[in-house]
Amino acid sequence: MLAEAAIIAESRADFTPSSAEYRTESGEVYAELGNYEKAGEEWKKLIATGAGKRETYLDAATVYWYYFQYEDALRTIVKLREKFADETLYAFETGAILEAQHKQNEAISEYVKALDANGETDAQKEKAKKRLAFLAAKKGEINERKQAENEFEKTINAAFLSERAKRKDASFLVLGYAEFLVKIKQTDKAEMVLSRAIRQSGSKEFLEAAKYFYQTEENKAGEQTVLKRLSEIAASPRQTISYKLQLAESFEENHDRDAAKAVLVQLVAKFPLNYGVLTEASDFYQRLGYENESAAVLQNALPKSVGAYRTALAQKLAGRSINLDRLDSAAQILTELHNEDKADTEIFGELARVFVRRNDAANLRKTFLETAAAIKQTGAEPRETDEQVADLRVEMIDAFTRLKDYKSATEQHIEIINREPENEELTENAIRYVRRYGGAETLINYYQKTSAEAFKNYRWNVVLARIYEANSDFENALKNYRTAIVNQPEMPELYLAIAEIETKRNNYDEAVKNLDTVLEITNDAPEYVKRKIEILKKAGRTAEIEAEKAKLPIEAEKKIVVDRFAEARNPANTEKESARAIYREAFANLLENPVRGELKAADISAYVQSVREGEPLDQINERLWQLREKLIEIADENASTDAGEARKRISTLDGALTESIGTIAKTIGTDDELAALHEDLQKRISETSFASDKHQSVALIQDVSRRAGFGDLEEKILLKKLDETNFATDKQIYLRNLINFYNERGAYRKIFDVLEKYGS
Repeated sequence: MLAEAAIIAESRADFTPSSAEYRTESGEVYAELGNYEKAGEEWKKLIATGAGKRETYLDAATVYWYYFQYEDALRTIVKLREKFADETLYAFETGAILEAQHKQNEAISEYVKALDANGETDAQKEKAKKRLAFLAAKKGEINERKQAENEFEKTINAAFLSERAKRKDASFLVLGYAEFLVKIKQTDKAEMVLSRAIRQSGSKEFLEAAKYFYQTEENKAGEQTVLKRLSEIAASPRQTISYKLQLAESFEENHDRDAAKAVLVQLVAKFPLNYGVLTEASDFYQRLGYENESAAVLQNALPKSVGAYRTALAQKLAGRSINLDRLDSAAQILTELHNEDKADTEIFGELARVFVRRNDAANLRKTFLETAAAIKQTGAEPRETDEQVADLRVEMIDAFTRLKDYKSATEQHIEIINREPENEELTENAIRYVRRYGGAETLINYYQKTSAEAFKNYRWNVVLARIYEANSDFENALKNYRTAIVNQPEMPELYLAIAEIETKRNNYDEAVKNLDTVLEITNDAPEYVKRKIEILKKAGRTAEIEAEKAKLPIEAEKKIVVDRFAEARNPANTEKESARAIYREAFANLLENPVRGELKAADISAYVQSVREGEPLDQINERLWQLREKLIEIADENASTDAGEARKRISTLDGALTESIGTIAKTIGTDDELAALHEDLQKRISETSFASDKHQSVALIQDVSRRAGFGDLEEKILLKKLDETNFATDKQIYLRNLINFYNERGAYRKIFDVLEKYGS
């Protein structure tokens, strides 16, 4: 039967001569019959089938090996090596065949060849290392005498030396041999052999492989040897710098501070004007604990630097000086920078720190006034400059508080309030401050005087009323609301404020009286009718409720949702679910008619905090942006009587959105919420054009991103501003803002890159 099968298999192979599979099977059948001569003839034809493929030779050799035809197997591999002029091809397989023939020394020579691996022959090297290690261990078991082990090691070493002598470049062979030596616990010998190859090599590829080997073995000394050589043969200054810094890091990780310092000294000496080297070296010295050297690097480079590089180095040097308590030096450096660009808020912030530590309130005030004036003269959008100055005032509040000058801090609160007197949150911030640090008299006296001098400007009476109301001084609060009414009798919000206070005092008759005035002004607006109904219920005046309900048109009764923010924030409403439902209803009503009723930043913030317990933050954020888009539509309508109110509300909403969404994202946002919010903001950046961004949407996105901790989005905005501006002055401002952004985060390499690209 096998004889017939052999004839059939050979015929099939001849009929399909391109099939290696059929030819292999044909030879195998003859081999099973014991006719190795005929089997060999079939297998020889395999090579002709795929003469251009290395794998074909290996397949043929493998078949010979499987049937113990070792000489034929070796002959096949020899032909392969001759054809491709490579004596290392299939070295491990050759070693295995020779070992099967009990030709130990020849097998070892082939296994040693297989240690030369780079990329595609890594599998050969790994198998060869394991086999040689196994043989070494086996020798020791068979004969425990040390002499036998030494003889075997000598055989491997002789094979290695012989093979190395044949190579023009034996670097990867040496690396493989060193890896084998480590495997059999001969680490010192491995390091000696490999160190010599490293010192002589000019191949980055080999040296990188050697570095990886040493890092894997956690051999710091070896890693440092490689890094030294890599820095010597580097093809560019950037590579030299990179390898030197890696070398210093390796010494640092090995707790060798002096060696790390020596590398940094060499690096700075070689590249004394390279911004990236100087900043990295300064930071490195700081990390190592060499604070004086950290400052000296920057100090020595400063006289030779120019332009934006000089500014960045000086600012960094000032920071180092502050840390070293060299406050006079820091003040001198920062003052020079301030005089060159008084609108730089980053420099002002650093100077403020110095002045606070020096207890120098006079220079703090002077520098602040100069910075604020310079910002207003930059030519940027008024809203943007106002926000910058307001941010400076917040810094000043902190600075004055540290100086224990609470009166001056309170005065800064006053200036912040004056910018947005309608923003209740700013007034509340001031009230909280004076409660903690004192100064309520300053606050009250200022607005008493201001309201008296500007008796026709109702806003100051309203601010004063809120201050009194926060202190539960309802009589004076009511007095100031009524004074405001004298100057603004048609403003329903004033009567509503009085009604709210009277309701708190359970003085329902006065509350209803003021609501009647509101209804008269608004022509019985349904939301105020419903508010009156709520107060009548509290007062127990049920007989009047039906009459009020009759004022509500059927259509209006179905459509209008009362503004319920006031009820939701009422301290009496302690049920969370109930308050949340009221907030949702209030916001839905606001979304339906964005300019009706009041819009308070505090209400928006409270809404976000309340519904956040039941909804993802990204969904709440989306609704706030929907409200903003509706307000923008109204603000942009031609001849719209509500345009001014809409613009004012956009400003209020932006502040509340930044504070609420940004803060929650930063502090308690979940991973899913942060990912969705990040994606939404990134999309808005892409869709917004800077050229037509008259409502400062990008500024809002930047503020939210900063508050939420999305540094990558803030960076993207800063880069986009820099790329898209066509004005040289703006470009310098945006470049400085970007450098400050990187400087705050210690991203000095990015500063170097951006200065290379945009610096002049």
